[in-house]
Amino acid sequence: MASKRLHRILESSIVRLGDGARTAPATSRISEFVKKRFPRSQFSITNSPDSLVALLALSSLLLLSGCFDALVKETMEIAFERDGTVVLRVDTVVADEGETPEMNQRLDEIRAELLEGRDAWARRFDRVNPKGESFSWAKEQGKLRQTTRIARMNPDELGSIFFDTSLQFRYHEERGFAQLEIYAGDSQLATREQIREYNEAADRWSHAVTGYYRALDELYRYANSYPDRAEGMFSIIFEEDLGDDDGIMAGSEAPAPGESGRIGEPGGGAAPPPSATDEERAMAERVVLALDEIIEAQGRREGRELSADALARLVNDPFPGELRIRPDGHIEDFEGFVPDVEAGGVRVERKGLLEALASMRGRWASPDPFHELLDRAAAGDAAPPFDLGGFLAQPREASPPKDWREVRAALDKALRPASTYRVRWQVSRKADLRIKN
Repeated sequence: MASKRLHRILESSIVRLGDGARTAPATSRISEFVKKRFPRSQFSITNSPDSLVALLALSSLLLLSGCFDALVKETMEIAFERDGTVVLRVDTVVADEGETPEMNQRLDEIRAELLEGRDAWARRFDRVNPKGESFSWAKEQGKLRQTTRIARMNPDELGSIFFDTSLQFRYHEERGFAQLEIYAGDSQLATREQIREYNEAADRWSHAVTGYYRALDELYRYANSYPDRAEGMFSIIFEEDLGDDDGIMAGSEAPAPGESGRIGEPGGGAAPPPSATDEERAMAERVVLALDEIIEAQGRREGRELSADALARLVNDPFPGELRIRPDGHIEDFEGFVPDVEAGGVRVERKGLLEALASMRGRWASPDPFHELLDRAAAGDAAPPFDLGGFLAQPREASPPKDWREVRAALDKALRPASTYRVRWQVSRKADLRIKN
């Protein structure tokens, strides 16, 4: 079930700081953040305790154009053709408008650079001598909205395209098999100022995560000591997922007069949870506010061009955009990449703060309300009615980080990209031994 207050959309993934910043319940805020960062049809979460797979369709520009946390979205597709050439397609989508006059001025500069061929991708394409090349653009209401660059080249020219990055490409074809290897170093895409901004944002985010697990530890200790009080407290945290406005879980029937029952008990109906005392409500609300702090810390602070989440990718990710690889035959094996179900190839998994925290599932608490809310937000309308009884039946354990530095160290590790990306596939044409560097 989707949250009821989805009209509280965080526009363009910008979390505004101010007096009204904490009015949306935690479920709505997490749901909206996920919907903006990842279109639901392209997002899935496995049940593994340390894995989150966000399946982003890199060419779905209509979806991408609605989820900006930066002023520009760049996607790349490398498609290997049966004639032995490779086609590189780069789509650049520009945000409609910024949050401030300064951002709008920067958007005007970006549009001019793209149309006049002064952008980074124009310089990269100038480094090769393609067999064929095209450039197209689209406008909305007189403003540049999207550009597409396409070039056909030999596979050994891919490395020249990415001359201003730390990426090294190696293509190898032998005995009916082809292999592409990409060696990734540290990101060279962020400026010193952006690195400074990111470190400040990452520290702030780490403080927020630490505060959340400390608040959750307090709640778990109390709920484990007084288990009969747990339902009322967790109903506050999961209020958005418990059904209609009277607080009864969707899919359950209210007990008939003279009957009794608890939420989640077979045949027991759905009696309203026991009212939380002021102290218990304050304890649960501290968890909700702490969840809000995490979402706020991932957003864009006033006057900044990039959100903390976008900065995390820019500083840590050596790829200049989303990258998809589409081989011309059956894939035999790969490493570093993740499957691209939609296109039948592989892609680079780009990680931001949300993915980093998702990869830490079970590290500091189990079960974890944040991950439960994240799962449901990712599922959207396909999420089944929330089983509060099932959640309460799980053993509750919490071991919060000793301080924010522990969280920051875990974040740095989670955001570290693979050093090698390799994919091997069958090719249908008859090929002699070729090694291209």
